[in-house]
Amino acid sequence: MDVETVTKEIGERGFALIPDFLAGERLDQAVADIAEYFPDPEDGAVDAAGVGALKHAVPFPFTSNALNRLPLDPQVIDVAGRLMGTRDILLTSAFVQAKYGTAYGATKDQSLHNDAWAVNSLLPPRTDGAYQRLFGIVYLTDVTAGTAPTYVAGRADDLGVPLITSQDRATYSESEYPALYDRERPVEAPKGSLLLFTGDLVHRGSAYRDRYGRRLALFFNLHSAAARWTGKHLWAMMPASPGWGTFQELIVGLAPHQRQVLGFPEPGDPYWTADTARRLAELYPGIDTTPYEPTERERA
Repeated sequence: MDVETVTKEIGERGFALIPDFLAGERLDQAVADIAEYFPDPEDGAVDAAGVGALKHAVPFPFTSNALNRLPLDPQVIDVAGRLMGTRDILLTSAFVQAKYGTAYGATKDQSLHNDAWAVNSLLPPRTDGAYQRLFGIVYLTDVTAGTAPTYVAGRADDLGVPLITSQDRATYSESEYPALYDRERPVEAPKGSLLLFTGDLVHRGSAYRDRYGRRLALFFNLHSAAARWTGKHLWAMMPASPGWGTFQELIVGLAPHQRQVLGFPEPGDPYWTADTARRLAELYPGIDTTPYEPTERERA
């Protein structure tokens, strides 16, 4: 990914598609691991009734660190930081999702909408600087016109529509905003692609129209710590929880700036003392605590 080019494209039109975000072993592992949540009925792993019983969206953290690392990708964090003008970026939420062919049940078309107000109803949204949002969709299967593509119409301001309508909604019905639906275009993309977009992009999810197959994807969104009124999930886990071992391994393998996206204090923060650095090593065996250890000047 060319971070500078992607950031410029998002700044100009509100979104960018990165077709080669995942490739090779990283892509193969992510595809294999998301299939643990959403098995393939064409392989006989599940029947139509079993598909209907599946939970079709599962939140972060996942049982796979190949998936957990995707919203924490350093280049994605870099794009978010450049757009928002800050290094203090937080993960708002993330989840994996599946849509299946019509042979296994119907899916629905969404209305066009923006996400600038999503999980953020305390204040009217701002779409500039540190107050904007960055959303991402990693497609882990090929996306065609019949396999539930995302449709994009453009940024709300460019389209001349409000972020919050007179009905206090962030959605645009086809009956009231027919011109938006005339402008929308599907995002068709090969497996491994990443769609990044800002919260003010008018877009929608679509129904899966092919009879067979499935569309697998990982969704995430990021905001800056300056927008402290933005609702976010908490990633704190109890060491006794079933997923603790996987989460430990994730934290140990991340760089400090990636851990900050999950809420870790940055190196040099007053939280870090010789004692907290020592206890961090006990909580996450194998973690490099060097960045968090106070310097001689800080100890004095």
